[in-house]
Amino acid sequence: AERQMYVNQIQQIFMEIDSDSSGSITIQEFRERLQDERMKAYFDSLGLDTSDIWTLFKLLDIDQGCVIELDEFVNGCLRLKGTAKGVDMAKLCYE
Repeated sequence: AERQMYVNQIQQIFMEIDSDSSGSITIQEFRERLQDERMKAYFDSLGLDTSDIWTLFKLLDIDQGCVIELDEFVNGCLRLKGTAKGVDMAKLCYE
């Protein structure tokens, strides 16, 4: 039940970031939306560090297609959720 609530939150965030309703997020959309303090607070509440937007985008862009689809966004947020360790480990794997 908690996981489903978390997934629903992530899907809401995705829809807010996807400003052109294309079904995917570009780095431009991601960067623009993360200028918003409310959006930063959302990510903080999920335990995701937004200080390095480009790295976070790359870690969420699982298929490296330069856009993030909904399933990538949800799975990426779940994978990176909660601890700096999750993001740090993902960075190491990416590099």
